Amino acid sequence: MLRLWNPEINLWVAGDWLYLPLMFDPAIAQELQTRPPSHFSPADCSGATGPLVVEVQGKPFVRTIRLTSLLENYASVDPASWKQQHRAVLNGVEDGAHHLLDPKLAVILFQIMPYFLRRRDSLTRQGLEREDVLRLLEEQVQLPASYTRREGHLPGNRRLRGAVAHLAQLAAADPGPPPAGLITAEVLRKWFFRALATRIAIQERERLAAVLAEQEKWGELYRRHAGLLTYLAEYGTLEVDGFGFVRLRSQKNEYLIYKRTGVYALKDFYGRPYIFPDCRVAVSTFGQLRPFVIDRYKHPFLYRHAPGQYICLPKDFPAPLRFSAAGVIQALEAGIHTLYYGYNPRRRNGYHSLDRVRQMQTIDFDDYRVAPDDPKIISGEVEVKNIFF
Repeated sequence: MLRLWNPEINLWVAGDWLYLPLMFDPAIAQELQTRPPSHFSPADCSGATGPLVVEVQGKPFVRTIRLTSLLENYASVDPASWKQQHRAVLNGVEDGAHHLLDPKLAVILFQIMPYFLRRRDSLTRQGLEREDVLRLLEEQVQLPASYTRREGHLPGNRRLRGAVAHLAQLAAADPGPPPAGLITAEVLRKWFFRALATRIAIQERERLAAVLAEQEKWGELYRRHAGLLTYLAEYGTLEVDGFGFVRLRSQKNEYLIYKRTGVYALKDFYGRPYIFPDCRVAVSTFGQLRPFVIDRYKHPFLYRHAPGQYICLPKDFPAPLRFSAAGVIQALEAGIHTLYYGYNPRRRNGYHSLDRVRQMQTIDFDDYRVAPDDPKIISGEVEVKNIFF
């Protein structure tokens, strides 16, 4: 991109198309002799596609890229420059958004968590509204004293309104269409970065306006539960009844969402029970929703004895490609179901078998095996999951 802004070169702009000086070599010279370029004048600048090569003041120019496309994709074309422009536009803008529930956290709290929470009293699996979820969390979460005393609006509404208004002013400073005709690279550079700043301002204004609308929509709810919601927004982590989430440090507003398996047992070919410890089955909101174990763990459907392993799921499992409440629930349930019920002791399927009949097996489960009359098994404290085989 630095070459494009070289002040020593001239450019030709026709409508939305950018033409660059065409470098000569013998092959190009021969082709131009057989297929002469079109002759343009400043009056010929239109929104049409135009020819591939034009001749302006005796010099050939080749059609390259649409300027609107360059604006739309600049974050990928030159990430460092785009980030610099983004920071410049948001300089001094206090959006207050870090005090609010980002969209993914709101989905986790009000759509995914209610599905997994154990019901209490009159709460039903289908009947948990936002108010019910927050009341249930306040009963179980020990908030620091500084948060329990919070009342009124969540911080940030006034700053959000100010930020939206400020960005609206920046968005109104649209430089219009690109300068047409034969221009210097410096003239195009000034127009391009003004247009880029306008585009960034429009996008950020829309984003913050949506955040503000969401907060004001649930204003009464936020006022009644300001302490809990502020705590969740700032810390981004929670666990209740074996369901939890934690915000990723490496990705802004991305999370690990997990469900604990609890202690359970599996039986081998000979009917001997093996007690497996609790583990956290998780999915990440960043990327494909494939369930994995957070903790160091071993299981017939895990290849190694290590943390962060993906669970070997059936080939026909359609791993959701994008974050959604239904996708997270589906992936977590598939992962837990596989750990509970995937191992068939007759087939000894999976990467490893419980009773170690494979000569090359590197992981064994002897330390998990217990006597058939183990008190935890007899009493039902630990449930054997694969007894249907």
